[in-house]
Amino acid sequence: MEVERNMEQRTDSCVRRAVELLAIDSPSGYTRQAAEHVMGAYEAMGLHPEMTRKGGVMVCLNPEAPAEDGLLLEAHLDTLGAMVSEISGSGRLHLTSLGGMQPNNGEAENVRIVTRSGKIYTGTFQLKNASTHVNGEYASTKREYKTMEVVIDEEVSSREDVEKLGIMTGDVVCFDPRTVVTPSGYIKSRFLDDKLSAAILLELAARREAARPFTPWSGELTGETALLQDGVLSLRFFGAEVRGDGRPARVRWGDVWRLREGAPKPLGSLFQGEKGWKNRLWQAILRQGEERRQGGDCFLDRDWAQKARAVRPLGNWCLTEEGVEVSLPQCAAAPAAEGCPVFTIPLKPEQAE
Repeated sequence: MEVERNMEQRTDSCVRRAVELLAIDSPSGYTRQAAEHVMGAYEAMGLHPEMTRKGGVMVCLNPEAPAEDGLLLEAHLDTLGAMVSEISGSGRLHLTSLGGMQPNNGEAENVRIVTRSGKIYTGTFQLKNASTHVNGEYASTKREYKTMEVVIDEEVSSREDVEKLGIMTGDVVCFDPRTVVTPSGYIKSRFLDDKLSAAILLELAARREAARPFTPWSGELTGETALLQDGVLSLRFFGAEVRGDGRPARVRWGDVWRLREGAPKPLGSLFQGEKGWKNRLWQAILRQGEERRQGGDCFLDRDWAQKARAVRPLGNWCLTEEGVEVSLPQCAAAPAAEGCPVFTIPLKPEQAE
């Protein structure tokens, strides 16, 4: 329950960061405001971000770590948009794309025109002659920049009127992202690519800073060939993670392949013609487990059989010379100190006698 609550809090925080970023216009070439927002967010965490000459933001989350162990995570803040390419005689704006914005995706959208002085005007991007009542070719007209225009939300009727506002060719035009977060938790918006990733990186940095001081961590992954015979390759893998408390978390799994076909080998293919093979294997696991538990060789939980069935051990297996080897996940049916309990079942019933 606590894990779910923490995850929900982190998700809500990440969504909030994404909504804040999406509200900042940042078509390609007009990203300064978004970059400064990200700089401020990192600085508020106590980090020391730097802005590059081209407007990128870089921050190191662990300056003490060796440079050769560095890992770069990256996202981009720039979005699609447009630019004023011409002001018509009637005071409408013709646009050209910034970053590949498709005009058919922006039809009837609210836009913001950013002037050189920093003043912002609003308008609507629409088809020329946008009335379906009088334009008989409304539906068949191809939506492209030469057939569409921006109607400015100002009293203008000529090129001169528009120029008096300070609007000129080359001004950036930003499309409304229309960001919505639904009650069911979905986020809908233009430009989630890639501002959502940027928000995730911000949240990652915030979580990391909140976790200081960091606890030591180490991980290990090894593998070996359990069997190579008759065109079958059986692999056995071991993984371990050790955190600050020194107690290892272990995993163990197998992988069996048919080399000629280059495909995994199903467990059932070993028992063709044998009815009830799954039950035989399961009964063998129960028998071995009880013998080891009662003999003190393995400290399995008192209700280990019920817990083991729930994790479906037959889905995690490898093949050895002795038979089928399966294992239970650590802590699934035994104390953590037991690691991953292993059971080996002979392929033929008579071998188990």
